[in-house]
Amino acid sequence: MGLLFLSGLLLLLSACEEVSQEEFLAKVGNRTSPDAISEAVGKPDKIEQDGAMALWRYSTDRGDVCYAVTGQIALRMMC
Repeated sequence: MGLLFLSGLLLLLSACEEVSQEEFLAKVGNRTSPDAISEAVGKPDKIEQDGAMALWRYSTDRGDVCYAVTGQIALRMMC
């Protein structure tokens, strides 16, 4: 019984953290610096490093939103 309760609770909590893509993009707005984006929406869900460039991936309800980050510039790109 306790395991079933914990499973349900985890499912409920994970559903609450899902951000809508529209809300996410509205929070980011026209920000183009990594610091400003992190301040607006938090740390990325996943970071892939490729030399000097990093790919920041955020999960939303309608799929991932990605940014290419190099130095102090972050640009939205297709995932």
